[in-house]
Amino acid sequence: MPTTSFPRDAHDPAGRFVLELAVRLAERGNEVEVLAPEPAESLRLPTLPRGVRLVWVPYLRPRSLQRTFYRAGALENLARDPLAWPGALLHPPALVAAIAGRLRGWDAVVSHWALPAGLATALAMRLVGRRPHVCVVHSGDAHLLARLPGRGHIASQITGKAVCVASSTATAEVLARSFAPGAAPTIQVVPMGTDEAAAGEEERSAARADAALAADQLVLVSLARLVPIKRVDLAIEAVRSLPEAALAVAGDGPLRASLERRARGADVRFLGAIGPSARRRWLAAGDALVLASAPRGSGRTEGAPRAVLEALAAGLPVIASRTGGVPDFVRHEDNGLLVPAGDGAALRSAVRRFVRDGALREALRNGARRTAVPTMRDTAARIESALRGTDGVGSEGPS
Repeated sequence: MPTTSFPRDAHDPAGRFVLELAVRLAERGNEVEVLAPEPAESLRLPTLPRGVRLVWVPYLRPRSLQRTFYRAGALENLARDPLAWPGALLHPPALVAAIAGRLRGWDAVVSHWALPAGLATALAMRLVGRRPHVCVVHSGDAHLLARLPGRGHIASQITGKAVCVASSTATAEVLARSFAPGAAPTIQVVPMGTDEAAAGEEERSAARADAALAADQLVLVSLARLVPIKRVDLAIEAVRSLPEAALAVAGDGPLRASLERRARGADVRFLGAIGPSARRRWLAAGDALVLASAPRGSGRTEGAPRAVLEALAAGLPVIASRTGGVPDFVRHEDNGLLVPAGDGAALRSAVRRFVRDGALREALRNGARRTAVPTMRDTAARIESALRGTDGVGSEGPS
Protein backbone atom coordinates (compact mmCIF):
# COMPACT_ATOMS: atom_id res chain seq x y z
CA MET A 1 0.00 0.00 0.00
CA PRO A 2 2.15 2.94 -1.21
CA THR A 3 0.92 6.26 0.17
CA THR A 4 2.15 9.77 0.83
CA SER A 5 0.32 10.16 4.13
CA PHE A 6 0.23 7.92 7.20
CA PRO A 7 -0.05 8.56 10.95
CA ARG A 8 3.39 9.26 12.42
CA ASP A 9 2.23 8.57 15.97
CA ALA A 10 -0.93 7.68 17.86
CA HIS A 11 -2.30 11.25 17.71
CA ASP A 12 -1.40 12.16 14.14
CA PRO A 13 -4.48 12.56 11.90
CA ALA A 14 -2.40 12.46 8.69
CA GLY A 15 -3.60 9.62 6.49
CA ARG A 16 -5.44 7.92 9.33
CA PHE A 17 -7.93 6.45 6.88
CA VAL A 18 -5.00 4.68 5.16
CA LEU A 19 -4.14 3.01 8.46
CA GLU A 20 -7.80 2.14 9.08
CA LEU A 21 -8.12 0.57 5.63
CA ALA A 22 -4.94 -1.42 6.19
CA VAL A 23 -6.33 -2.68 9.50
CA ARG A 24 -9.63 -3.75 7.91
CA LEU A 25 -7.84 -5.50 5.04
CA ALA A 26 -5.68 -7.33 7.59
CA GLU A 27 -8.80 -8.41 9.46
CA ARG A 28 -9.99 -9.99 6.20
CA GLY A 29 -6.95 -12.26 6.19
CA ASN A 30 -4.53 -10.14 4.17
CA GLU A 31 -1.04 -9.00 5.10
CA VAL A 32 -0.54 -5.32 4.36
CA GLU A 33 2.79 -3.55 3.91
CA VAL A 34 2.49 0.23 3.89
CA LEU A 35 5.17 2.36 2.21
CA ALA A 36 5.05 5.98 3.41
CA PRO A 37 7.44 8.93 3.18
CA GLU A 38 9.87 9.03 6.06
CA PRO A 39 9.02 12.04 8.26
CA ALA A 40 11.60 14.66 9.10
CA GLU A 41 11.21 13.98 12.82
CA SER A 42 12.21 10.85 14.69
CA LEU A 43 8.87 9.89 16.19
CA ARG A 44 7.55 6.93 18.08
CA LEU A 45 5.83 4.68 15.55
CA PRO A 46 2.11 4.05 15.93
CA THR A 47 1.24 0.65 17.33
CA LEU A 48 0.20 -1.47 14.39
CA PRO A 49 -2.01 -4.55 14.62
CA ARG A 50 -0.97 -7.97 13.45
CA GLY A 51 -0.86 -8.19 9.68
CA VAL A 52 0.11 -4.53 9.09
CA ARG A 53 3.71 -3.44 8.57
CA LEU A 54 5.04 0.05 7.98
CA VAL A 55 8.11 0.87 5.90
CA TRP A 56 9.34 4.47 5.86
CA VAL A 57 10.72 5.55 2.47
CA PRO A 58 13.63 8.00 2.91
CA TYR A 59 14.10 10.48 0.08
CA LEU A 60 16.41 13.27 1.23
CA ARG A 61 19.35 13.70 3.56
CA PRO A 62 19.86 15.06 6.09
CA ARG A 63 16.54 13.75 7.30
CA SER A 64 15.45 17.17 8.56
CA LEU A 65 15.15 18.30 4.90
CA GLN A 66 12.28 15.88 4.24
CA ARG A 67 9.65 18.64 4.30
CA THR A 68 7.40 17.71 1.37
CA PHE A 69 4.78 15.66 3.20
CA TYR A 70 2.84 15.73 6.50
CA ARG A 71 2.45 19.05 8.34
CA ALA A 72 -0.16 21.01 6.32
CA GLY A 73 -0.24 18.47 3.48
CA ALA A 74 1.94 18.20 0.38
CA LEU A 75 0.18 20.80 -1.78
CA GLU A 76 0.03 23.34 1.03
CA ASN A 77 3.67 22.66 1.97
CA LEU A 78 4.79 23.26 -1.62
CA ALA A 79 2.81 26.48 -1.75
CA ARG A 80 4.27 27.88 1.47
CA ASP A 81 7.71 26.32 1.95
CA PRO A 82 10.45 26.52 -0.72
CA LEU A 83 12.35 23.79 1.14
CA ALA A 84 9.53 21.36 0.32
CA TRP A 85 10.37 21.39 -3.40
CA PRO A 86 13.59 19.30 -3.42
CA GLY A 87 11.66 16.42 -1.87
CA ALA A 88 8.95 16.75 -4.51
CA LEU A 89 11.61 15.92 -7.10
CA LEU A 90 13.47 13.24 -5.14
CA HIS A 91 10.62 11.36 -3.48
CA PRO A 92 9.01 9.89 -6.65
CA PRO A 93 12.14 8.02 -7.83
CA ALA A 94 12.78 6.85 -4.27
CA LEU A 95 9.22 5.52 -4.14
CA VAL A 96 9.55 3.78 -7.52
CA ALA A 97 12.72 2.07 -6.28
CA ALA A 98 11.08 1.05 -2.98
CA ILE A 99 8.06 -0.44 -4.78
CA ALA A 100 10.19 -2.20 -7.38
CA GLY A 101 12.34 -3.71 -4.63
CA ARG A 102 9.32 -5.28 -2.94
CA LEU A 103 6.94 -5.95 -5.80
CA ARG A 104 7.94 -9.59 -6.37
CA GLY A 105 6.85 -10.34 -2.81
CA TRP A 106 3.47 -8.65 -3.19
CA ASP A 107 0.27 -10.16 -4.56
CA ALA A 108 -1.51 -6.85 -5.18
CA VAL A 109 -1.09 -3.10 -4.74
CA VAL A 110 -3.49 -0.48 -3.40
CA SER A 111 -1.92 2.93 -4.02
CA HIS A 112 -3.22 6.09 -2.38
CA TRP A 113 -2.99 9.33 -4.37
CA ALA A 114 -2.49 8.93 -8.09
CA LEU A 115 0.39 11.40 -7.85
CA PRO A 116 2.89 10.21 -6.90
CA ALA A 117 1.98 6.76 -5.55
CA GLY A 118 -0.25 5.58 -8.41
CA LEU A 119 2.24 6.67 -11.07
CA ALA A 120 5.19 5.26 -9.08
CA THR A 121 3.41 1.91 -8.87
CA ALA A 122 2.73 1.88 -12.61
CA LEU A 123 6.39 2.66 -13.38
CA ALA A 124 7.68 0.01 -10.96
CA MET A 125 5.42 -2.58 -12.58
CA ARG A 126 6.92 -1.78 -15.97
CA LEU A 127 10.30 -2.70 -14.49
CA VAL A 128 9.40 -5.75 -12.43
CA GLY A 129 6.03 -7.11 -13.55
CA ARG A 130 2.36 -6.45 -13.13
CA ARG A 131 0.25 -7.13 -10.11
CA PRO A 132 -3.42 -6.36 -9.53
CA HIS A 133 -3.48 -2.64 -8.80
CA VAL A 134 -6.19 -0.41 -7.37
CA CYS A 135 -5.28 3.28 -7.52
CA VAL A 136 -7.24 5.34 -4.98
CA VAL A 137 -7.55 8.95 -6.16
CA HIS A 138 -8.32 11.80 -3.78
CA SER A 139 -9.31 15.38 -4.45
CA GLY A 140 -5.89 17.03 -4.28
CA ASP A 141 -4.17 14.71 -6.74
CA ALA A 142 -7.16 14.69 -9.12
CA HIS A 143 -7.03 18.50 -9.33
CA LEU A 144 -3.25 18.50 -9.65
CA LEU A 145 -3.36 15.97 -12.47
CA ALA A 146 -6.03 17.98 -14.29
CA ARG A 147 -3.68 21.01 -14.40
CA LEU A 148 -0.56 19.24 -15.67
CA PRO A 149 0.69 19.46 -19.25
CA GLY A 150 0.35 16.06 -20.88
CA ARG A 151 -2.21 15.07 -18.26
CA GLY A 152 -3.96 12.63 -20.61
CA HIS A 153 -0.75 10.63 -21.15
CA ILE A 154 0.11 10.68 -17.44
CA ALA A 155 -3.42 9.63 -16.45
CA SER A 156 -3.34 6.79 -19.00
CA GLN A 157 -0.01 5.57 -17.59
CA ILE A 158 -1.51 5.41 -14.12
CA THR A 159 -4.87 3.87 -14.99
CA GLY A 160 -4.00 1.73 -18.00
CA LYS A 161 -3.46 -1.44 -15.97
CA ALA A 162 -5.21 -0.42 -12.76
CA VAL A 163 -8.72 -0.16 -11.40
CA CYS A 164 -9.28 3.51 -10.65
CA VAL A 165 -11.17 4.34 -7.45
CA ALA A 166 -12.22 7.88 -6.52
CA SER A 167 -13.16 8.89 -3.00
CA SER A 168 -16.19 10.94 -4.14
CA THR A 169 -18.37 11.64 -7.16
CA ALA A 170 -16.83 15.09 -7.53
CA THR A 171 -13.30 13.64 -7.51
CA ALA A 172 -14.29 11.11 -10.17
CA GLU A 173 -15.60 13.95 -12.36
CA VAL A 174 -12.38 15.93 -11.96
CA LEU A 175 -10.27 12.88 -12.75
CA ALA A 176 -12.30 12.13 -15.88
CA ARG A 177 -11.43 15.60 -17.22
CA SER A 178 -7.77 14.60 -17.45
CA PHE A 179 -8.62 12.25 -20.32
CA ALA A 180 -9.60 13.06 -23.87
CA PRO A 181 -13.38 13.02 -24.48
CA GLY A 182 -14.60 9.44 -24.46
CA ALA A 183 -11.21 8.08 -23.32
CA ALA A 184 -11.73 8.08 -19.56
CA PRO A 185 -11.74 4.61 -17.97
CA THR A 186 -14.47 3.41 -15.68
CA ILE A 187 -13.91 5.13 -12.36
CA GLN A 188 -15.45 3.52 -9.31
CA VAL A 189 -16.57 5.80 -6.47
CA VAL A 190 -15.57 4.23 -3.16
CA PRO A 191 -15.64 6.58 -0.14
CA MET A 192 -13.07 5.99 2.56
CA GLY A 193 -15.59 4.91 5.20
CA THR A 194 -15.55 5.25 8.95
CA ASP A 195 -16.31 2.84 11.75
CA GLU A 196 -17.42 5.64 14.07
CA ALA A 197 -20.69 4.95 15.93
CA ALA A 198 -23.27 7.16 17.57
CA ALA A 199 -22.65 8.00 21.21
CA GLY A 200 -25.24 7.11 23.84
CA GLU A 201 -26.56 9.67 26.29
CA GLU A 202 -24.21 8.47 29.03
CA GLU A 203 -21.16 8.91 26.79
CA ARG A 204 -22.41 12.30 25.64
CA SER A 205 -22.93 13.51 29.21
CA ALA A 206 -19.46 12.32 30.22
CA ALA A 207 -17.87 13.98 27.18
CA ARG A 208 -19.58 17.31 27.87
CA ALA A 209 -18.56 17.14 31.52
CA ASP A 210 -14.93 16.47 30.50
CA ALA A 211 -15.08 19.52 28.23
CA ALA A 212 -16.59 21.67 31.01
CA LEU A 213 -19.60 22.56 28.90
CA ALA A 214 -22.71 24.09 30.41
CA ALA A 215 -25.85 22.02 30.10
CA ASP A 216 -27.53 24.51 27.76
CA GLN A 217 -24.47 25.44 25.69
CA LEU A 218 -24.47 24.39 22.05
CA VAL A 219 -21.13 23.27 20.68
CA LEU A 220 -20.21 23.31 17.01
CA VAL A 221 -17.20 21.18 16.13
CA SER A 222 -14.63 21.72 13.39
CA LEU A 223 -12.37 18.78 12.53
CA ALA A 224 -9.97 20.15 9.95
CA ARG A 225 -6.40 21.02 9.14
CA LEU A 226 -5.89 24.75 9.57
CA VAL A 227 -5.14 25.46 5.91
CA PRO A 228 -6.79 27.87 3.44
CA ILE A 229 -9.14 25.41 1.72
CA LYS A 230 -10.91 24.65 5.02
CA ARG A 231 -12.01 28.30 5.61
CA VAL A 232 -12.17 27.88 9.38
CA ASP A 233 -12.25 31.68 9.52
CA LEU A 234 -15.84 31.57 8.25
CA ALA A 235 -16.81 29.12 11.00
CA ILE A 236 -15.32 31.46 13.59
CA GLU A 237 -17.29 34.42 12.28
CA ALA A 238 -20.46 32.33 12.17
CA VAL A 239 -20.45 31.84 15.97
CA ARG A 240 -19.09 35.26 16.96
CA SER A 241 -22.52 36.87 17.43
CA LEU A 242 -24.13 33.85 19.09
CA PRO A 243 -23.41 33.89 22.84
CA GLU A 244 -25.26 30.61 23.32
CA ALA A 245 -22.89 28.74 20.97
CA ALA A 246 -19.23 27.77 21.12
CA LEU A 247 -16.86 26.46 18.45
CA ALA A 248 -14.32 23.71 19.14
CA VAL A 249 -11.57 23.66 16.50
CA ALA A 250 -9.71 20.36 16.39
CA GLY A 251 -6.76 20.48 14.05
CA ASP A 252 -3.49 22.24 13.47
CA GLY A 253 -1.73 23.89 10.58
CA PRO A 254 0.02 27.02 9.32
CA LEU A 255 -3.03 29.26 9.82
CA ARG A 256 -3.44 28.53 13.52
CA ALA A 257 -1.86 31.74 14.83
CA SER A 258 -3.86 33.98 12.48
CA LEU A 259 -7.08 32.11 13.27
CA GLU A 260 -6.46 32.46 17.00
CA ARG A 261 -6.06 36.20 16.54
CA ARG A 262 -9.24 36.31 14.50
CA ALA A 263 -11.14 34.41 17.18
CA ARG A 264 -10.46 36.93 19.95
CA GLY A 265 -13.74 37.90 21.55
CA ALA A 266 -15.54 34.78 20.28
CA ASP A 267 -16.15 31.57 22.22
CA VAL A 268 -13.69 29.44 20.27
CA ARG A 269 -11.46 26.69 21.65
CA PHE A 270 -8.40 25.60 19.70
CA LEU A 271 -7.68 21.98 20.58
CA GLY A 272 -4.72 21.33 18.26
CA ALA A 273 -4.29 18.01 16.48
CA ILE A 274 -6.13 15.32 18.42
CA GLY A 275 -6.15 11.54 18.18
CA PRO A 276 -9.06 9.17 17.50
CA SER A 277 -10.28 8.89 21.10
CA ALA A 278 -10.36 12.67 21.55
CA ARG A 279 -12.11 13.09 18.19
CA ARG A 280 -14.78 10.68 19.36
CA ARG A 281 -15.22 12.56 22.66
CA TRP A 282 -15.73 15.86 20.86
CA LEU A 283 -18.16 14.32 18.41
CA ALA A 284 -20.05 12.92 21.41
CA ALA A 285 -20.02 16.31 23.15
CA GLY A 286 -20.91 18.36 20.08
CA ASP A 287 -24.22 19.36 18.55
CA ALA A 288 -23.13 19.73 14.92
CA LEU A 289 -20.09 19.63 12.68
CA VAL A 290 -19.23 22.80 10.76
CA LEU A 291 -17.27 22.49 7.51
CA ALA A 292 -16.84 25.81 5.75
CA SER A 293 -14.50 24.66 2.95
CA ALA A 294 -14.36 26.61 -0.31
CA PRO A 295 -12.51 25.97 -3.58
CA ARG A 296 -9.03 27.43 -4.00
CA GLY A 297 -8.10 29.72 -6.84
CA SER A 298 -6.77 26.66 -8.68
CA GLY A 299 -10.26 25.14 -8.60
CA ARG A 300 -9.27 22.53 -6.04
CA THR A 301 -12.20 21.45 -3.87
CA GLU A 302 -12.87 19.03 -1.07
CA GLY A 303 -13.09 15.34 -1.87
CA ALA A 304 -15.09 13.30 0.63
CA PRO A 305 -14.04 14.77 4.01
CA ARG A 306 -13.72 12.06 6.62
CA ALA A 307 -14.94 14.54 9.23
CA VAL A 308 -18.35 14.60 7.53
CA LEU A 309 -18.62 10.81 7.58
CA GLU A 310 -17.42 10.62 11.18
CA ALA A 311 -19.94 13.23 12.31
CA LEU A 312 -22.89 11.60 10.55
CA ALA A 313 -21.91 8.17 11.85
CA ALA A 314 -21.76 9.67 15.35
CA GLY A 315 -25.26 11.09 14.89
CA LEU A 316 -24.23 14.74 14.43
CA PRO A 317 -25.84 16.96 11.80
CA VAL A 318 -23.47 18.75 9.44
CA ILE A 319 -23.54 22.44 8.49
CA ALA A 320 -21.34 22.59 5.42
CA SER A 321 -20.45 24.24 2.15
CA ARG A 322 -21.94 22.69 -0.95
CA THR A 323 -18.55 21.75 -2.37
CA GLY A 324 -16.72 18.71 -3.70
CA GLY A 325 -18.05 15.41 -2.42
CA VAL A 326 -19.92 16.89 0.57
CA PRO A 327 -23.37 16.65 -1.13
CA ASP A 328 -22.76 12.90 -1.61
CA PHE A 329 -23.54 12.54 2.09
CA VAL A 330 -25.15 15.72 3.43
CA ARG A 331 -28.79 16.23 2.44
CA HIS A 332 -30.06 19.77 2.95
CA GLU A 333 -32.76 20.06 5.64
CA ASP A 334 -32.52 16.30 6.32
CA ASN A 335 -29.21 15.47 8.05
CA GLY A 336 -27.66 18.91 7.74
CA LEU A 337 -27.66 22.32 6.14
CA LEU A 338 -25.79 23.15 2.93
CA VAL A 339 -24.71 26.66 1.94
CA PRO A 340 -22.86 28.07 -1.08
CA ALA A 341 -19.11 27.59 -0.74
CA GLY A 342 -17.27 30.67 0.48
CA ASP A 343 -20.48 32.53 1.39
CA GLY A 344 -19.87 33.73 4.95
CA ALA A 345 -23.29 35.39 5.25
CA ALA A 346 -25.06 32.17 4.24
CA LEU A 347 -23.01 30.16 6.72
CA ARG A 348 -23.80 32.63 9.53
CA SER A 349 -27.49 32.42 8.68
CA ALA A 350 -27.46 28.60 8.69
CA VAL A 351 -25.61 28.44 12.01
CA ARG A 352 -28.02 30.98 13.53
CA ARG A 353 -31.00 28.91 12.37
CA PHE A 354 -29.51 25.77 13.83
CA VAL A 355 -28.64 27.36 17.16
CA ARG A 356 -31.96 29.12 17.69
CA ASP A 357 -34.45 26.62 16.26
CA GLY A 358 -34.76 23.64 18.59
CA ALA A 359 -37.21 21.79 16.35
CA LEU A 360 -34.80 22.08 13.42
CA ARG A 361 -31.92 20.78 15.54
CA GLU A 362 -33.91 17.75 16.59
CA ALA A 363 -35.05 17.02 13.04
CA LEU A 364 -31.51 17.26 11.67
CA ARG A 365 -30.18 15.14 14.52
CA ASN A 366 -32.74 12.45 13.71
CA GLY A 367 -31.79 12.68 10.05
CA ALA A 368 -28.12 12.22 10.90
CA ARG A 369 -28.90 9.16 12.98
CA ARG A 370 -30.84 7.66 10.04
CA THR A 371 -28.01 8.24 7.58
CA ALA A 372 -26.37 5.09 6.25
CA VAL A 373 -22.68 5.94 6.38
CA PRO A 374 -20.20 3.66 4.58
CA THR A 375 -17.91 1.86 7.01
CA MET A 376 -14.25 1.11 6.51
CA ARG A 377 -15.20 -2.56 6.51
CA ASP A 378 -17.40 -1.77 3.48
CA THR A 379 -14.46 0.04 1.87
CA ALA A 380 -12.09 -2.88 2.45
CA ALA A 381 -14.57 -5.32 0.89
CA ARG A 382 -15.00 -3.09 -2.16
CA ILE A 383 -11.24 -2.67 -2.57
CA GLU A 384 -10.82 -6.45 -2.50
CA SER A 385 -13.59 -6.79 -5.08
CA ALA A 386 -11.89 -4.20 -7.29
CA LEU A 387 -8.59 -6.06 -7.05
CA ARG A 388 -10.29 -9.23 -8.27
CA GLY A 389 -11.44 -7.26 -11.30
CA THR A 390 -7.93 -6.38 -12.49
CA ASP A 391 -6.06 -8.31 -15.15
CA GLY A 392 -2.62 -8.50 -13.58
CA VAL A 393 -3.13 -11.63 -11.46
CA GLY A 394 -0.18 -13.96 -11.56
CA SER A 395 1.83 -12.10 -14.20
CA GLU A 396 5.61 -12.17 -13.93
CA GLY A 397 8.36 -10.22 -15.63
CA PRO A 398 8.39 -6.75 -17.12
CA SER A 399 5.32 -5.64 -19.04
